[in-house]
Amino acid sequence: MKESRQVKKSVEIYFKSLAFFSVIPKFIRIYFPIFSHYQNYFMNNLTFLRNTILDRIKKRREQFERMSGEEKVGDDLLNMLLTSNTSRDPHGWKDTEEPLTDIEIRDYIVDLTITGSDTVCQFHKLSKYLLHFLY
Repeated sequence: MKESRQVKKSVEIYFKSLAFFSVIPKFIRIYFPIFSHYQNYFMNNLTFLRNTILDRIKKRREQFERMSGEEKVGDDLLNMLLTSNTSRDPHGWKDTEEPLTDIEIRDYIVDLTITGSDTVCQFHKLSKYLLHFLY
C-alpha cells in the first residue's frame, strides 16, 4: 500500500515535470539555482519511476517463468507486452520475432501513460505562444 502511494505521487510529480521541462528553457534550468534544483528533483523522480516500473516488470516476468505452459495469462497491458512474440502470445508467434526487452516494455508503458498529457502540454505551449502575439 505504501509503495502504491509512492508510485501515485511519483506519477503526479512526473506530470508536473512535463510542464516544467516544456515551459522553462534549458539554459535557465541549468544556470539558475532554483530551477536547477527543480530539474534535479524532477530527474530523480523520473529515475525512481523508471526503476519502479522495471522492478514490476521483472517480478511479473519471474511469475511467468514459474508458471506452467498451460496456465492462462491475464489480459492486462503488462501481460500482453510480456507475452508478445513468445510462445504464450495469444495472437500467434513467429520464430523470427524477438520478445520485447524490459526496457522496451517500460518505454511503451510510459509512452502510453503520457500520450494524452503530452498533447495537452503541446496545446498549452501553442496557446501561450499565440496569446503572446495576439495581445
